[in-house]
Amino acid sequence: MGHISTEHDNGKVLKWTIAAAVSGLLFNVIFDPLVGYFYKLLILGKPAAQLTLAWNVASTSINAVTSAVVSVAVYMALRPALKKSGLFFIIGNKKADV
Repeated sequence: MGHISTEHDNGKVLKWTIAAAVSGLLFNVIFDPLVGYFYKLLILGKPAAQLTLAWNVASTSINAVTSAVVSVAVYMALRPALKKSGLFFIIGNKKADV
């Protein structure tokens, strides 16, 4: 959607990188605790499932925020070096250099 592999404006690349990281991790924050809750509800019973749901939501949220910050920072730092070394693969059509 953002065509970040062919984009030259670092601001747009940063915006789309943050959006991709946050949306992917938000899915994980919502569905990982819910799937775990229903699994534990079937296996362990209701009290144990309710007890672990709050802890799972909290730990998954903290993990998602940390992962989003670190992954965006690492991607933005490595992107120029990968381009310079020829290891940055462009997906889709190349834009004309402006």
